[in-house]
Amino acid sequence: MTLRIVVVTTAVVMLLATGVLRGQPYVDTATSARFAQLTLGAGITSFHGNAGAESVAGSITVGGLHFWGHSHFYITATALMWHRNEERWSPTVETGADIYPWRIERGRVVPFVGLAWVASQRRRDDGPAYDAHEAVARLGLTAAVTTSTMLHATVAAPIVRNVPYPSATGEVSAFLAPLAALSLSATTAFDMTQSVESLQRDGIEERRNAAAERLGLFNGLFASIGVSSATALSRPTWLASQLPMLDVPPPSTTYPSVGIGYSVLDGRGFLHAVFRHISSVRQGYGSSVSLERTSLGLEAALQIANYHGFVPFVGAGVGVDWLSTDVSHQGQQQIERTNGLTPIFVFGWDVVPTRLQKFTLRTTCRYSPVQRMATSRGNVPFNHLEIDFIQFIWHFRR
Repeated sequence: MTLRIVVVTTAVVMLLATGVLRGQPYVDTATSARFAQLTLGAGITSFHGNAGAESVAGSITVGGLHFWGHSHFYITATALMWHRNEERWSPTVETGADIYPWRIERGRVVPFVGLAWVASQRRRDDGPAYDAHEAVARLGLTAAVTTSTMLHATVAAPIVRNVPYPSATGEVSAFLAPLAALSLSATTAFDMTQSVESLQRDGIEERRNAAAERLGLFNGLFASIGVSSATALSRPTWLASQLPMLDVPPPSTTYPSVGIGYSVLDGRGFLHAVFRHISSVRQGYGSSVSLERTSLGLEAALQIANYHGFVPFVGAGVGVDWLSTDVSHQGQQQIERTNGLTPIFVFGWDVVPTRLQKFTLRTTCRYSPVQRMATSRGNVPFNHLEIDFIQFIWHFRR
């Protein structure tokens, strides 16, 4: 729900700003100022199974064209969902990339291939929500009808459809995802860095960057805020024997992440303290297992390249975690708590069309491989893979 709110809010802000943002994704000049453009879109998708249409969804998309019209990275949140039957499969969030062998240009229809990661939820009767993470192959066409508006027709299919779903007694049966999805959507591109291009062309930006380095302006404090998603990569092994009706994959969860950091090495590295609260619940057939992790991490990262403003980085750190479990079964509740340290590994990328930008966008993947909690029932893994989809970074000195 948090991610849906953020996606919708971002869409509204972009719509309100259309008077000052100019979209021009179809250009010949390969400069960093034109490397990426924000996109906003909406669409409708029909999901089909062996017996025909099963459900219809309406969605909102926020993304970005990259590599001068050769790729589109996006996040899609489901806004509305209609189901035909009681066995419900619902996509919640989808993130992925579409690749265009021939660049998008106005007046042309070009094909694309893509791969997406879909967080979906299955539910049967009063059973638990089965949160699955599915790889989806995509194939489609994009028509650029104006310099900033695009229409898309897409066919998508999950690579793996079948998951085992538990009954109240713990017995499992197959629960299939839709066979294919057909979607129609429209997106609009917004350009916010076009004004920088003349500075780059005339050498002004290079002279400004040199002066800023002498003054140390690329080093200094920054603040971050964004929306994240986390999923533990393994489940408690004791679920299968003690609570088989809840033996489903770890639920994914979305949450806000906030932090403060310090840029070093003339902005080519950073230290980042980031706070997150991760909560997930398995619930069904009158029982529940609730897991919570509150984490304060300190991370250090270093940029490894700068490809026309696309800046990947890698790093590591350590986190202080406060962990708790809450198990409710047959009218009995058991709560346990602990805390401890855990190593963190991070990688991701910044989008930096110009180094003196006060605001930049960052995507971060964060992994805690060994965090777990010993309880009276057995070990509970908190080995989360976290994805900060879009972080807004505010550099105080720039």
